[in-house]
Amino acid sequence: MFNHAWDRKFVEAAYYGVGGRARDEALKFYLTGEFAKAPSTFDDPIHAYASVAWGLFLAYAAEVGDKEAVDKMLAYAQRNYKSVWENGEYYYPRSDDYSVDENGNSHGIDPWTGNVFIPMARLNKGGAFYKLYNQPWGEEQYRQPYISNVDALSTNVSQAFYDKTKDALIVTLEPGPIAEKQVQFTVRQLEPTKTYSVTKNDKVLGHLDRRSGGNADGSGSMTWREDGSLLVTTEIAKAQTFIIAASR
Repeated sequence: MFNHAWDRKFVEAAYYGVGGRARDEALKFYLTGEFAKAPSTFDDPIHAYASVAWGLFLAYAAEVGDKEAVDKMLAYAQRNYKSVWENGEYYYPRSDDYSVDENGNSHGIDPWTGNVFIPMARLNKGGAFYKLYNQPWGEEQYRQPYISNVDALSTNVSQAFYDKTKDALIVTLEPGPIAEKQVQFTVRQLEPTKTYSVTKNDKVLGHLDRRSGGNADGSGSMTWREDGSLLVTTEIAKAQTFIIAASR
């Protein structure tokens, strides 16, 4: 998985094997419960090792962009590993029940797979480690507008990116595991000499002008701070999408 960053062709060839047989055999191994059928006593550590291998293969599939395999394994996880929200964290808790039913389902899962590899596969849309190593951010990206100071317990950020062609920052927030009526986030590195239009859920809220100072929209929901950043306050009962675009 990690070596994909240095030798993509070799790693992908190793993943699929001749005619795709290596990949197909591995996928069958992990989706039919064969990985959990260790010929040993129930408490033998081999079960946990097999679960870690399950998670590693899933993360490997995500890195090489095998969406079909990722979708099938995530469906297996949702069907057999009991995910929970606890203290604002979403994960699959450890289970030592590695018994396999007639349909190839096993509920056994190691913390490495439940806490690390499954989330890693969900985040990786293909080639993430390759891009991280071969396409690193430069000075231009670090000068772009971005958001910070997000409370992860009350707010999930489903997207936050800067569109250079439109000189616009697009942000979508969704309710987090801890319910709050209002949440805040900070927008940084807006150009002090530019005027920005602000759209929220397709409704234009107004225009931002750093030179005017004070409340950016007159309501107090967008306030310039002394350091030049913009404090945004919004309700969070449902998804909210903001577009902060420089006026042409």
